[in-house]
Amino acid sequence: DFCRSFGQIKENKFNKKEEKMRNKKTIFGTIIFLFAIIGICNTLNVVALDNPQYTETISPGAKLYFNFDLNEGDKLRIDFEVIVGGQKDIKFYILDSAGITVEYYGLYIQGTFYFVAPYEDTFRIYFSNTHSIFTSKTIEISFNIVEYGKSIVILSPKTNDVFVNGYNYIIWTTTGSIDYVQILLYYGNSFVDVIESRTYNDGSYNWYLSSC
Repeated sequence: DFCRSFGQIKENKFNKKEEKMRNKKTIFGTIIFLFAIIGICNTLNVVALDNPQYTETISPGAKLYFNFDLNEGDKLRIDFEVIVGGQKDIKFYILDSAGITVEYYGLYIQGTFYFVAPYEDTFRIYFSNTHSIFTSKTIEISFNIVEYGKSIVILSPKTNDVFVNGYNYIIWTTTGSIDYVQILLYYGNSFVDVIESRTYNDGSYNWYLSSC
């Protein structure tokens, strides 16, 4: 009985030791698998732009910027990637014409960003390498306005034009998705009348003014 019990104790110890080894192998295998997945994901994120509009090299301590005249609501897509230089990171932010920061994105290697203009202005898109003392950065960049904000510009009549009896042509242009427009008559800043409460946005309207 003692020999049988002793044999069982040795066998149990061996089984537990073997189980621990199997667990260690499983854990180690899982860790390697996770590292492999993370490595693949990081590699897949760093992909050069297919057709960059610009490829520029920014010197250490220098900045690169692009100006865009945008209407309120215009959506600008910005794609960029740092392809050469040190840690391959760049500061990315946007200023308006008064020098006020309207968007600050921080340090990035690459990315796709969408900027919606909060108001009509000339916005300056900055790529800054001021955090780098010794290393230049080469960056690929593409810009596309993917959506236009809604705006109406009256082409005719102009200020101080005189309306005459008969047909008067009102001509305008629009941006964004506008199906119908309303045409109002003002004298200075004072409202006078509604010329048309709802008409198709086809860019023109014939207003007939009868003689008094």
